[in-house]
Amino acid sequence: MSTVGSAATHWISCDIVLINADQLWKSQNGMMPESDVCRLETVAELDTGSSELGLPPEYIQKLKLVTIGSPIEIESPLDGKKMEVTVFGPVIIDFCGKQIAVPVHELKHTPRVLLGLKPAQRLKIDVDWIHSKVILPSTAYTHKAYIIAPHDLFNLFGPDGHMIEALQRQHKVSIEINNRRKVSKVVVIICTKENYNNITDAQAAIQVICPSLSPALKKNDHNFNQ
Repeated sequence: MSTVGSAATHWISCDIVLINADQLWKSQNGMMPESDVCRLETVAELDTGSSELGLPPEYIQKLKLVTIGSPIEIESPLDGKKMEVTVFGPVIIDFCGKQIAVPVHELKHTPRVLLGLKPAQRLKIDVDWIHSKVILPSTAYTHKAYIIAPHDLFNLFGPDGHMIEALQRQHKVSIEINNRRKVSKVVVIICTKENYNNITDAQAAIQVICPSLSPALKKNDHNFNQ
């Protein structure tokens, strides 16, 4: 699992849901009730010194995972020493609605859930290393997309570049400017933060300084968030 020693390991937390992949497949094919599928909400630590998903024994038991093949030898995420681990699974990792199926390495040396580089990259988890936090995608929270005319962008950012930051703080939202699809229009995405729902207030405040702001068509919302 681990490819380097503990000196290169850096942990940042993120919320994930773990699902027994075999049970989910059976429920989708009418072989067992969906309510019987083992699911587990937990906090995982992004582990840059590991390559796979590592779970402590109690998590594996709760998910009712079965072994896959023979035990394998890996390097410990803590000290880099060789250790033998049992492989279980597969398990589905759900992060902000994106799901992938992965094997599980049993880690008896730690109570942590360790999310290695391979699943983190497949889930496209983005990290703010300076502030040691995961950058959640817009789709993680309630969000709305708006069209804005290019000439209003200056007003949104302000002459000193801090206007958009002030709006985000005041209304507890995240404001994203999106033109990555190379379309002819600029999109402003207003996203809620945590348990707040101030999209409407933020929209009204932006429209005061950017009169061109208008809701994007429903069909465009998905395209602009890719």
